[in-house]
Amino acid sequence: MHYNGLELYASIEDMLDFSETVEKLYGAFYKKLKTFNNISTVLDIGCGSGAFGLGLLGRGYRAQGIDLSQKMVENSISAGFDAKAVDLCEVKEKFDAATAVFDVLNYLDKDGLKNFFGCVGNILNSGGYFLADLNTEYGFSVIAPGVISFEDDERYVVLDAEYEDRILTTNINVFEKQVGGLYDRKEGEIIQHYHTRKDIESITDLKVAECVEIGLYGKKPDKLLYVFKKS
Repeated sequence: MHYNGLELYASIEDMLDFSETVEKLYGAFYKKLKTFNNISTVLDIGCGSGAFGLGLLGRGYRAQGIDLSQKMVENSISAGFDAKAVDLCEVKEKFDAATAVFDVLNYLDKDGLKNFFGCVGNILNSGGYFLADLNTEYGFSVIAPGVISFEDDERYVVLDAEYEDRILTTNINVFEKQVGGLYDRKEGEIIQHYHTRKDIESITDLKVAECVEIGLYGKKPDKLLYVFKKS
């Protein structure tokens, strides 16, 4: 049976062990946020399970999150981080800063990205910052492609990723054990888009204040941490 790819991914996130890379990327965000003065309120866009948001709270920020996945929002609330299942463009509050961590922008095509940045601008206070990471082409073309599998007592999961024409397609297959030893198969697909700095600067009024190279899987950068500022 075919499922929404992001919802299916959310259902298996507890099986994934990317703790080392996650902590490294989170650390880069926290370090950069700390360099800005007068940052009190933060909106984490695409907050997922709430792990990054909890780190914001622990560092003294008044933070909340949003995510389009109801499952992720439930996970976030259960973890102790306030979150809502709402589209960014429906948010009415203003924030000193906003974050989008781990591929959030790569899930959007160019039109979606343009709309997204318009909505980010609307929720930032004057002089506010938006921090987001994007995959480099090296990250998409060399690091991401391939097949990985993992399992627990009840599930067997296969992720198969291919990169072509600036698009990374990840097929997800989840086999869940049923009564009697048979397995039920769930499948979904996640599409991610490669965006250059030129692409981004052409569609947003937010100024690129900084762009930091990050190598999560080695010295060569597979991520770029962008810092945008609202004038």
